[in-house]
Amino acid sequence: MAHLVFGLDNSEAIVMITGDIGTGKTMAIQSFLSHLGDRYLTALITNTCVDGRELLKLILDDLGAR
Repeated sequence: MAHLVFGLDNSEAIVMITGDIGTGKTMAIQSFLSHLGDRYLTALITNTCVDGRELLKLILDDLGAR
């Protein structure tokens, strides 16, 4: 979890969680995000089968951009 905190506290960092199916990536990150409160603006992207344009749209949608 220290790497996640570093990524959030470092304005130039991007955090990406990877691993095999069923290893608990989604559960771990959802737990982590639930403890952040409103201090950080985060986007959780779980669909990795997209091109660059679609990825940007997913990020903007998750952040609530219109």
